[in-house]
Amino acid sequence: MGQFTGLLFSDGDQWKEQRKFCSKALKDFAFGKSLMEDSIIEEFQYLSNTLKEDDIPEKSSFVTRDLEENLGQAVVNSLWLVVAGKKLDRFTHEYQRAMDSLPMEMNYTLFLSLFPSIQSRLPKMLSGVEILHSCTSFMHPWVQGHIDDHRRDFSANALPRDLIDMFFLEQAKMEKSGVEGHHYTDLHLAAALCDLFISGAETTTSGLRWLLLFLIENPECQEKIHDEIDAVIGNERCVQWADHKKMHYTQAAIHEAWRLPGVTSNAIDHRLIADMEIGGYHVPKETIIVPLIRSVHSNPKYWDNPLEFKPERFLDKNGEFQIPNKDAYMPFSTENWVPFASSRTAFYSAVVAFLAFSTFKLIQFMVRPKNYPPGPLRLPIIGNFGCVNWTECWPTRLAILKEKYGDVFSVKCGQSDVVVIADPNILKEVLKRDEVGEPPIVYMKQVQ
Repeated sequence: MGQFTGLLFSDGDQWKEQRKFCSKALKDFAFGKSLMEDSIIEEFQYLSNTLKEDDIPEKSSFVTRDLEENLGQAVVNSLWLVVAGKKLDRFTHEYQRAMDSLPMEMNYTLFLSLFPSIQSRLPKMLSGVEILHSCTSFMHPWVQGHIDDHRRDFSANALPRDLIDMFFLEQAKMEKSGVEGHHYTDLHLAAALCDLFISGAETTTSGLRWLLLFLIENPECQEKIHDEIDAVIGNERCVQWADHKKMHYTQAAIHEAWRLPGVTSNAIDHRLIADMEIGGYHVPKETIIVPLIRSVHSNPKYWDNPLEFKPERFLDKNGEFQIPNKDAYMPFSTENWVPFASSRTAFYSAVVAFLAFSTFKLIQFMVRPKNYPPGPLRLPIIGNFGCVNWTECWPTRLAILKEKYGDVFSVKCGQSDVVVIADPNILKEVLKRDEVGEPPIVYMKQVQ
């Protein structure tokens, strides 16, 4: 685009002005407003109905689906209604390409920002430049097309319908006053819309995926949320933003999901525009600053058993929602950053709306038998290969899991169930028992 614009890649007065405008616009049209709530409810009811209407195997009460794409579509449509006054047609080629561009543009932008010299040292295909250019060359003209369509039926004398209308009004004021160098150009609007589209939607979608995973692994938590939905909202009406003040456990579960590393590993990186002293060290201008939120949220100094999903840590002794250790809780960074802030209302409404229509369960392969040793979440086919490297330093990895799950815990190695014992007394007793047989090395048996 030739210059740094928008909410993600600008700084100074330009960034402050754009942030202030977008915050006000989203507050007027999104935060706690029926337009946003109704859209979210409609989208997630549609998603739930889609899951229910799909072919369910005979004699089965559940259906398995990859929710990543469907969740993204529901979130983007709700956000776009507030931004542009209408929903996107999810069945068009342009919409599908825009959705595909979301993660790629974010990932390659961050990668090339950290390694700018790689653009000139490697072929475009290897460095990711070609992929990034392909995404941006589609996204920005696509967004500009929506801006042009919006301008055709815009009236300065009518009440603004959405964020784009509000931007047009500010743009007209600047041009009428003869202000030069202002930041209310179509270029700035397109960049801001892309940033909201990419980061706001991605943040909410990623958070929803992780929360659903935590609730699947902890069905008792999901049941408590369902009970709270029944008690506060019932079956006669839909969720409202005002309900969140009465839904203490639901808020606790959401905030606990935001705390855990999978949802908020890092905040947005920053660039120093002047020399600065940080922690007693001199850090020069142009240095990249990485806020490592994951470390803050998993620090046992602030959080007891930090890797455990435990919504109760956000409830006081009366069962009411509270945020403990506020100085060490920063899921949306320490700043009022617009795309993430816009996700809060959407996230709460989406969670309640989705869970009001659906229940999520682990497939049998992933479920531990009753009274079975604890352990990490099992994935289909690969089991726990992601957290236990069985070919390199696996005793070290098991020792780490032992610290979390205790002296007797379980892992899934491919299709094999494995129980690890670290207590000497239990180990001696087990190895004496007749139930314990030969080593289970199938390949060696075949060789013999």
